[in-house]
Amino acid sequence: MADPNETPDLSGTNPFQLLAYVLFKVRQSLEEEEPKRAPRWVRVVRAREAQGSADVIGKGVKAAVGGFTAALSFIVELTLDIRELLVQTDAAKALVEVSADLLIAVTSKEFTDGVRALVGEPPGDNPLSGVGAVFEEIKKHLGYIPEPDDIAGVGHELYRLMCIVQRPLPTKLEGGKLIVDDAKIPVSELDHIDIDGTGKLRLFQWAYAGTYTVRGLGPKDNAEGLDHPIVRFGTRRVWQTTADKLPKRSVAVRKRDDYEDTVLDFAYDAGEPVEATRTADLVETHDLLEKLGYVEPAATDKANFTEVLTKKLRRFQAVNVLPITGRLDNDTINRLLNLDFEGQNLRRARPFDAKFLPEGVDEAQAGSLELTNGDADHPDEEGIEIKTSPAGYTYYVAGTALPAAEAANLKKGKGWISAPDGNAAPGFVALKSRAIKKGQQLKDAASAERYDGGEDSEGEASSGVYFFAARHTEPWKAGRTGAPATDALDKDQPPADTRSRLYQWLPIDHLLAIKPPTHNLVITATTSVRSLYKPEGQALVADQGRVGLEVYKADVFTSNGARRDADKVVDKLYSDWYPKDDEIRASASLVDLRRKSKFQWASRTAKRLLVADGSKGVAVVLEGRHQAGYDTAAFFDTVRVRWEFVAK
Repeated sequence: MADPNETPDLSGTNPFQLLAYVLFKVRQSLEEEEPKRAPRWVRVVRAREAQGSADVIGKGVKAAVGGFTAALSFIVELTLDIRELLVQTDAAKALVEVSADLLIAVTSKEFTDGVRALVGEPPGDNPLSGVGAVFEEIKKHLGYIPEPDDIAGVGHELYRLMCIVQRPLPTKLEGGKLIVDDAKIPVSELDHIDIDGTGKLRLFQWAYAGTYTVRGLGPKDNAEGLDHPIVRFGTRRVWQTTADKLPKRSVAVRKRDDYEDTVLDFAYDAGEPVEATRTADLVETHDLLEKLGYVEPAATDKANFTEVLTKKLRRFQAVNVLPITGRLDNDTINRLLNLDFEGQNLRRARPFDAKFLPEGVDEAQAGSLELTNGDADHPDEEGIEIKTSPAGYTYYVAGTALPAAEAANLKKGKGWISAPDGNAAPGFVALKSRAIKKGQQLKDAASAERYDGGEDSEGEASSGVYFFAARHTEPWKAGRTGAPATDALDKDQPPADTRSRLYQWLPIDHLLAIKPPTHNLVITATTSVRSLYKPEGQALVADQGRVGLEVYKADVFTSNGARRDADKVVDKLYSDWYPKDDEIRASASLVDLRRKSKFQWASRTAKRLLVADGSKGVAVVLEGRHQAGYDTAAFFDTVRVRWEFVAK
């Protein structure tokens, strides 16, 4: 089965792949950076301030945003229905009916007009040239039964358009538990939303203070509980305290060198009545949980984030197999909207079911270990300089390289550390997504190359703008073959099995200090991995990537920046290689495999490493293994590390 993060393949006339392609092109047209011009999604946001009929974007876009978002809410629900029907052996008739409903929805005037309004910017080239032909093709196949891969492709694009990414809540130790450090997030705090990671249609909803209807909530036999409208849910960070101690405003500003744009601005201490605006997001959270059957304990006060809401969130997290934090974190926010934050796809929120509740759910503790620049999109967190390649793409050299005589502590502070394999590799770089090729017609879709650089292009990040590359002789150059140029990062071709590593230290002694004696501390690391196939003789050969965790005792780990010493590791756990060892070579005749591989992001997990008492720190390691060619084309994005206390 293809990975859920795979960019849609257009070969053949599969209508669901065509739908995924339409959504992909909408997203790319909205997000693509243009020289000396804000991307289209920013200009759509600006349209709310447009006056008069002369503004070509403002004219008609405001209405189209609301209509298109409403249409997507139906498409999300129908896609979830199809996904569930595909695993049922007796669902053939229902599957045909729901599939037809979905395809009819995407050929509706509301949906097609919304697509054209969002991407059709006259004068100039239409980024979705040929979209009419796509819809006509879809109409011919209303009886088509999708495969799981088809729905995964649609689901990933819907997630990328509608997800919510908040900045992490600061925490501190108190009374043997990790709680929110409200001194670091006062009532005056404004910055809550990561606008680079958040879906652009979600930002449109907020920019225009629009309503989004979450559909398919609760058991299917509870018709009254299936849908619920939201407006402010997820627009600020909230935690267990009284409403007067929560931030009173959420402002998201997109800043660039010579201008800045306010994307959203919600006040929580103004309006008539004052209480309605102050607590709107809290009320919506309670309502979503209740629609899903999480009615106990009963809420008599929805205006505050009380222990009642914390307990409901814990139950929701347990039933939905999320880290049990009792907080409204990114995993929980997105799952309440039928989105999967970790898998970057759709996943229906499970309604309440007591049999999924573990013993001691109200005392369970879990959370995330916060990485510096874990998604590659925030080099400013590490003070790294952005460079420009000869091809005009920005990149940066990822991770600090430690000289042989470097002391254990790193003066620069926390962040990634590069560990090449001897002198054979310069380590990691972070690359910017390739530009989308213009003017691609539907009739050429099966053979055309989507990204600048043709079939050797790395494509786009799994989310955001940048992604890590295990080793590059040069950052990127369209159509480069053979030996690297004189301006390359490195000129030597590494031998097979050369490995590059990027690692980051995470302290864990504070968790062991509060761990109950009846529990173990377990840690899980997850990342998205991708690889290119390269020609070697008569075969196609893929480089490999994986993620790992290594635990160190106090006498080795001396704080973030210590030198990683694999000989002194207490315990370790690595994911499988991607691709696996028996999958790295393929026939040269499998051209489609080579073409598709550059779009495919596969999830790799080092799952549930048991941490021994007395341990001090964990190294999360990204490892690329060279197989062929000059560059090591093993790519990584969105690294996450989680912890939980598990009963012995």
